[in-house]
Amino acid sequence: MPAPAAAEGDGKCAECRDRKLGFSAARSRGLYENDVRQAVLRMKHHAHEHLAMALGRRLAAVLAERPFPERPELVVPVPMHWLRRLVRGTSAAETLARSLAAAMSLPCAGDLLHCRKMFMKRQATLMGAERQLNVKGAYAASRRYDIAGARILLVDDVITTGATCDSAARVLLQAGAASVYAVSTARGTGMRK
Repeated sequence: MPAPAAAEGDGKCAECRDRKLGFSAARSRGLYENDVRQAVLRMKHHAHEHLAMALGRRLAAVLAERPFPERPELVVPVPMHWLRRLVRGTSAAETLARSLAAAMSLPCAGDLLHCRKMFMKRQATLMGAERQLNVKGAYAASRRYDIAGARILLVDDVITTGATCDSAARVLLQAGAASVYAVSTARGTGMRK
């Protein structure tokens, strides 16, 4: 969460320091407000994939400025159910991930995770505990990949409570990943404006 530059502490998010999450750390391009919010909403549509590609490159720059303790080896997008993707015509998280991976010279495994729940509610409409229940059991890892010991960079468009990335990260850890880091275009604060 945003904090004053002079804030004391351990560098951990005030909202997360008392929770055990599946991912080790997270970075975001900016807060989910104003121009960043508009960009996120637009890139969810096929006609604006170029925007998601540009934001993926910008995420690579953010990670170059503020790297994680370990360099990720593989980029993985948070998946959406295949039927939702078919209707929408694109997956913003996957487009972000592919662009980010290219900018960082890393492989991207767009089909490593898949979403098993077709009728999940939109996370943005739910409160914290509801978000966790909504994504519980939603993701599964493909058996076609051997990710034993891998350091994975998990990509999503927005992180608010961390429930979606937590759920996906736990699946990756259960499949053998050594660590999972999360990155998003926007960081939602949970405060509606």
